[in-house]
Amino acid sequence: EICLKYLKPVTVTLSIYIYLYESIVDTLDLFVLSMLANIYPRDSQESSPTPYGGTGCHDLKVSKCKEHIKFNEHNLIINDKFNYLGIKGYNLLKFKIILCRTINIIAFLFSLRMPQLTFLPRLETTDFEELNPIIVTPPIQAIDQDRNIQPPSDRPGILYSILVGTPEDYPRFFHMHPRTAELSLLEPVNRDFHQKFDLVIKAEQDNGHPLPAFASLHIEILDENNQSPYFTMPSYQGYILESAPVGATISDSLNLTTPLRIVALDKDIEDTKDPELHLFLNDYTSVFTVTQTGITRYLTLLQPVDREEQQTYTFSITAFDGVQESEPVIVNIRVMDANDNTPTFPEISYDVYVYTDMNAGDSVIQLTAVDADEGSNGEITYEILVGAQGDFIVNKTTGLITIAPGVELMVGRTYALTVQAADNAPPAERRHSICTVYIEVLPPNNQSPPRFPQLMYSLEISEAMRIGAVLLNLQRIYHLLVLHGNSRSC
Repeated sequence: EICLKYLKPVTVTLSIYIYLYESIVDTLDLFVLSMLANIYPRDSQESSPTPYGGTGCHDLKVSKCKEHIKFNEHNLIINDKFNYLGIKGYNLLKFKIILCRTINIIAFLFSLRMPQLTFLPRLETTDFEELNPIIVTPPIQAIDQDRNIQPPSDRPGILYSILVGTPEDYPRFFHMHPRTAELSLLEPVNRDFHQKFDLVIKAEQDNGHPLPAFASLHIEILDENNQSPYFTMPSYQGYILESAPVGATISDSLNLTTPLRIVALDKDIEDTKDPELHLFLNDYTSVFTVTQTGITRYLTLLQPVDREEQQTYTFSITAFDGVQESEPVIVNIRVMDANDNTPTFPEISYDVYVYTDMNAGDSVIQLTAVDADEGSNGEITYEILVGAQGDFIVNKTTGLITIAPGVELMVGRTYALTVQAADNAPPAERRHSICTVYIEVLPPNNQSPPRFPQLMYSLEISEAMRIGAVLLNLQRIYHLLVLHGNSRSC
């Protein structure tokens, strides 16, 4: 029941919350909800109601496509408006809700658990004294071409009226004063049903003159901001190259060819017009921004991003029309790899010994370079540029250097191999680095003759030194290859 405090016309917005159990949530489109409205005299004991025929009394089919139907978890929320015309002596409205099933397959659900209804009415008063007369630009006025008729009392007056108009139910909403041409609103206009009126107005003399004048009157129904903005997609996935400059637009695909389009609309405004919404991000506002004009919006880059530091950005966007906010939508942006890292060796040079009894294919050294990029940008190819003299080869994929087939190593021979590690990016973007591998050939096992680390030694002797004093420690170096050993390394 809704008690109306005013006899003036009001718009009653009725919100109905119906709790639906989880087992029937998926069958909501099988239900029909009927609303019946009656009005009663205030404080009257009369039991016979007067059927209320105001705008809005109709059957509501519960369907997910209806604009006044929405779902919130297990709650069915129905919003509809009833225009109460202010009938004299009646200011108590009662609404009767009928919920029925349309198929028998779910009959047992209603016999076990009948949904409970909760009414949350909201009254929006419309004071016609404030609305009327309607302001028309320019003001409606007809001028009589007959002038200076004497005496003034013989001058005819002008009568105004609405001759025809579209839609055809315009007399229900508008009335024109016959003498002043003031236009008055008779009852609220629902923009969901009427967006505009085109009327033809007539002006004629009150003395029966046969030549009236006509003019067109266009009435535009402005929308009340009673709808929240919404996004056309539940979530968005975008992509950006880590080498993209500031100002670059986020793309909607991995090939980075088309921009990510974010569309936010407002049911208060036609879909073909810019709703002029303000979109704002809840996070990473220093990294991304969204354009603020147009039906379609775009995300752009405010500062460079680095995939090696952060590969994904997840945040939400909300639209605001100045009064109401939309539900936020999630945006996930993936940073695509650019070839901005160079393969790197742990050391710039390596010292290795090989022996004359080693065979073709024997390992010399395992080189490993590291590249932080992903995909082909992080795949490394190894190559000996110079210094191998045909005696050594490198595995292009693993970086293992081995002795080449048919090679006979000579004792005392040395090599300086320049090895390159390059990624597999396109040739124009390819990056590489080098290291040097120094190799010396020794006899097998411990057959290597001793040698001095230095070819020349010099020292000074004091005449005061005693007999037997140590003048110089000389050390012979042997190169040994341990083939076998025990637990004590012997």
